[in-house]
Amino acid sequence: VFFMLAVLSSEVFGIVLAGYASASKWSLFGGVREAAQVVSYEVPRAMCVVVPICVAGTLNLNTIGRQQVGWFWEWNVFHDPFTFVAFIVFFITAVASCKRAPFDLAEAESELVAGFHTEYSGIRWSYFFLAEYGSMFAVSGLAALLFLGGWHTGFLTFEPSAEFGFWLGNLLNIVVFVGKCWALVLVMIWMRWSLPRIRIDQVMMTCLKYFLPISCVLLVGVCVWQLLVPGPITNVVKHVLAIGCAVGALAVFASLFRPPPKSAPAGTLPGADPLRAVLGPPRRAPAGQTVPQPGVARDRRTPALESTSLLRVPVRSRHSDRRLLPAVRGDVPRSRKCRRVRRQLGDRTTRPVGGSVGVRLRALA
Repeated sequence: VFFMLAVLSSEVFGIVLAGYASASKWSLFGGVREAAQVVSYEVPRAMCVVVPICVAGTLNLNTIGRQQVGWFWEWNVFHDPFTFVAFIVFFITAVASCKRAPFDLAEAESELVAGFHTEYSGIRWSYFFLAEYGSMFAVSGLAALLFLGGWHTGFLTFEPSAEFGFWLGNLLNIVVFVGKCWALVLVMIWMRWSLPRIRIDQVMMTCLKYFLPISCVLLVGVCVWQLLVPGPITNVVKHVLAIGCAVGALAVFASLFRPPPKSAPAGTLPGADPLRAVLGPPRRAPAGQTVPQPGVARDRRTPALESTSLLRVPVRSRHSDRRLLPAVRGDVPRSRKCRRVRRQLGDRTTRPVGGSVGVRLRALA
């Protein structure tokens, strides 16, 4: 286990050297920020690794995997509430250590040029992302061995290599283990497209202020659980956690087959025009005439064939009852100052009284 953690921690040297070798201070800044992030998240990740080690009583990954043979509630992730939370914290800190979204601000391609690998392209650029995806698969394999039963399916009560023979049993073990790793990598990619990117100060605060104390509490809690909680209570908690997670996974899988929601009318997007949702569709007028739209006041001096109208959109008001759009209520500014301004400017309006801004909008005919 510690050899795997040491190999994963060596990634920081490549990041710092890549930023320094770019001969650009901005790339160096990106490398230093990324190195600070990776080193910071290694501490809670290593402490979460110690939690299943305390349950298994060994540092050998093969022995930890063999101990989880049987049904899926025999996996370490369901041993007690502390190991369950430790798996979640380990996975999040592993995502941050792999520089994946939403923790990839040091190389954010939409905000920055590229971070510490700005000056690299071609095969040199591909080396960085090969290392990133390799580390993703490595931490996923470590999570599968420590928490998710290793190469065991969770539905066979025996070792496949002992019952099905050496070749067939080990082939099944490889397929199951690689499938679990791919599933965790898929979740990492899913998070990249689902969660917004956070600032670098929020990244560091999340690690030092939340994950580090949480991992310390989990380590102490699992040791106390091992010493004080009797076996029957552990079995009940194990089955409750396992069955609850199975039901949740089935619910997520069933949600994939829901019928899609009703689509918006052709040429429109749902929620894209809130004012149209309030006022309703525009009225169609005969040729040579105009029909006033509901709630939109038309200037009296506007010709009948012109479709421009005056719509007052409030910016900020001192009174709560003026926050609504006057156009929705069909109100027209009637104060002397407003009439004078409209008379001076003709068809244009500037800033009427009442904290509103007059905006000329062309009515949709």
